[in-house]
Amino acid sequence: MKINAADYSSNNATPEQIRELISDDRKRGEFMILERNDNEFVQIAGEVASNGFILEYRDGGKQYRCTRSVSKVEAERSFLDYLDGLDSWKSRFTWEPVESSQSSGRIAIVVIVVILAILACFAFRFFSR
Repeated sequence: MKINAADYSSNNATPEQIRELISDDRKRGEFMILERNDNEFVQIAGEVASNGFILEYRDGGKQYRCTRSVSKVEAERSFLDYLDGLDSWKSRFTWEPVESSQSSGRIAIVVIVVILAILACFAFRFFSR
C-alpha cells in the first residue's frame, strides 16, 4: 500500500511509518493518505491541535466522511487496521457520504431544467390567451 503525507511518500507502507507520521505533525502536515489503489483509501486531514482530524475513506468509487473529528489514537488505529486489511475500524464511527462535484453538478443541471420547464409552461399559458 502507498502512504502519502505533506512531506513524505512511500510505496510500501509499514506500521512504523504510520505511527511516525501520525505522531509527527510537521512531517505529516495537514494530510495523510493510505491507499490500496485510486478507488480505495483512508485519509485524515487537518491539524489535531484544532479539534482533531477529519477522517474519510473511499471504497469502490464512493467516499465517506466520519461525522465527528477523530483523535491521533483513533486515526492511528484506523490506519493500522486498514493496513492489515481489516474493516472493523469502520464500525467505530458514524459515516456520511461525501458529495462529489460531479454529482453536485448533475443535480444543479436537473434543477435548472425543471425551473426552465416550469417557466416555459407559465409563458405558454400567459401568451396563448
